[in-house]
Amino acid sequence: MSSHSPNSNLSQTYTEILCIPTDCYEVFVDFIIQITGLAIEEVATSTLSNAALDEQLQFVNVSSDRANITSVVRDFATQACIIRYDPSATLLCEYVGVDNADMQIDSAYGNGVDSSPISDMTLLQALKSFASVLSKRLGREVGFAYTLSHKHNQDWIALYQSGVMPLECGKYYIHPSWHAPKNDKQNIIIDPALAFGSGHHASTFMCISLLSVMDLRGKHCLDVGCGSGILGIIMAKQGGIVSACDVDMLAVEETGKNFAQNGVAPRAIWLGSLANSLESTESNTDSSSYNARAESLQESGYDVICANIVADVLACMHRDFIKALKPSGVLILSGILAEKCEWILDIFSDMQLLQKEQKDEWVSLKLARVT
Repeated sequence: MSSHSPNSNLSQTYTEILCIPTDCYEVFVDFIIQITGLAIEEVATSTLSNAALDEQLQFVNVSSDRANITSVVRDFATQACIIRYDPSATLLCEYVGVDNADMQIDSAYGNGVDSSPISDMTLLQALKSFASVLSKRLGREVGFAYTLSHKHNQDWIALYQSGVMPLECGKYYIHPSWHAPKNDKQNIIIDPALAFGSGHHASTFMCISLLSVMDLRGKHCLDVGCGSGILGIIMAKQGGIVSACDVDMLAVEETGKNFAQNGVAPRAIWLGSLANSLESTESNTDSSSYNARAESLQESGYDVICANIVADVLACMHRDFIKALKPSGVLILSGILAEKCEWILDIFSDMQLLQKEQKDEWVSLKLARVT
């Protein structure tokens, strides 16, 4: 078996075949991958039930009383696969799992190996021949349902970008780099990445809302579980001297990039948790773009700590927060499901509750150290 990569030039159209085998699903998938050399998409048939699909569906070796998608899902198929290819750039290859003579491969798609560019009919003929071979060998009817369509390629990057919308929260306008800034707002650029925190999640939004009305000029602030760094950037824009940490190296790197992109400089960023800074006078963590160091907090402490994580982790960090905060220091906790709010409040009962916010099923708390 030989495989082929699609033409690197983007075609205007491509062919899509949805194949729903009645039996031997994994064998069908192996056959399709081997003869096309392409990756396929696997889907559950339960997600396919709709009238439009019924109109397009065709059947091979399937009795007429099963000739719609509802009966297919009910009677014999739980999985389907989708094959997408450029007919001008994809070749059919020899299938090594079946005797060529038994499959009558010549009538299916030429003389076997690398015969010619794939066409709709040659691939369907290959699938029909394969179903016939399986039926013969297993002594029972093996068939498949399918749809065939021709689709226009899209600019998927542009389509993705169009779905990432800016966010307004108080005086801040948080937007990806491909959206224009707003002149009447303080603009923050955050390009979505694998690290969380573009501001759209309710827990992040509430943190931004709470921070955006605080005067942080000259105050030492910490973003715990910084993700994209958005909350640290907000604190810096509010005048804070900001440090940040996360246990995920990707988040640490993204935070560094986003601080630089928004024209603010962190005091320190490190890989690890709050406890790492409490236990070490100084430690160095190298990344591709900067050195990050943990700070000694035994004597100085923070004026403000913001932690947007999850309730269970926040509960475990209770003593660390108390130790890291200055007397009368402020702690903002978020990522708390409403059902766990009273539990968190009980754990942090040695602190004063200043403010409680709820958005959807999420709660944020603003607390103050009292001792």
